[in-house]
Amino acid sequence: MSEFISYLFMLLVVAPLQSAITDNLKEAGAQAEVIQVGQACLNAAVPQLVKQAQGDYVWAASTAAGVMFGYIPPTNLLTGKSPECDRLVSLLGDKGGSGEKIESQSAPEASDV
Repeated sequence: MSEFISYLFMLLVVAPLQSAITDNLKEAGAQAEVIQVGQACLNAAVPQLVKQAQGDYVWAASTAAGVMFGYIPPTNLLTGKSPECDRLVSLLGDKGGSGEKIESQSAPEASDV
């Protein structure tokens, strides 16, 4: 059963996470050093996330659903997993690892006040 959960978790959470990080780094024109930080982060975080998913099926299911439906930014899963992950999350900033930039809200116009 845990192998099946691991497979689903890799498919539904880890693959989109890796894709979001890669896309954000390419979009930002990241330097080789930053890309290495991203790889080091994923190398440290993925085994931890899979182990957590194997030990807590409810967490795995809710996390997969949250990532799939956009309620959980994938980079939230990386916070605290390693120093490289914390650095990567701060470098990605407001993008949240979703593959899309978060539009900044415009200031209210004078007529709105």
